[in-house]
Amino acid sequence: MNFFHTLYSYNEDFDFFDDSLPDNYSLAFGDQLSRARKLLKKRSRGQINYIIESLDWMLKEGDKILFEHINKKTDIEGEAFHDRVKSLKSYSEAFDITNQENLPNATWTDYFATLSLVTILEALHPDNFPDQSIDHSYPMEAMEAVCIAEFYNETAELNKNDSRKSGKAGGNTRAHPFEALKVIVLTFYRDTPRYQNPNLSNKQAAKLLLKEESLKNQITKILTSEPEQIQETIAKWIGNYKYGKYKNLGL
Repeated sequence: MNFFHTLYSYNEDFDFFDDSLPDNYSLAFGDQLSRARKLLKKRSRGQINYIIESLDWMLKEGDKILFEHINKKTDIEGEAFHDRVKSLKSYSEAFDITNQENLPNATWTDYFATLSLVTILEALHPDNFPDQSIDHSYPMEAMEAVCIAEFYNETAELNKNDSRKSGKAGGNTRAHPFEALKVIVLTFYRDTPRYQNPNLSNKQAAKLLLKEESLKNQITKILTSEPEQIQETIAKWIGNYKYGKYKNLGL
């Protein structure tokens, strides 16, 4: 069985901390949103944006490095395992989230609370799925994610080591090399005149960047998804750069 997990388009106009849910979403998501915000109250908006990008990378990389492990669990537990929350819980065994310059003292509480939050924001984006019946999975996924986040938070009071997992299934993979790669790619994009063509779309630029001799080996070493997914990731970086979201990275 092939797995591909990712984050979908989400409502970026909704403020992580201050905005209220539309009335028709309050019953389905109000509790999850309140609990996720409480867990993330010490994090900045910029740090939450960083976690969202990191989550997307982890989900895609986890699909690659833990493919056999996930297949075995699915054979035992059934396809109910095939969702992002359960997958991330398993993938967390393989990722080391310590020593991230842009996310000091990172914990899995941060990651699962943010997954709950971004799941809610995905549900607020009207164009994700044409089949509205799929929307019913969002409240469940958001609730499951915030419950796991609370579990890690409570466990951390007894065990301060919740920020590192030993890599039982696939060894430790550093969770932040993609951030350094982002700086390298976007610096090249910013400083190379041919990429400043206003008629060049983000997707077109991403496709060209992936072909640059000085970049492609570095990119494919860190981003091991299919070329289409890598291009999508780089296009998102370019879009966020244009909106000034990476000023904290010197971009």
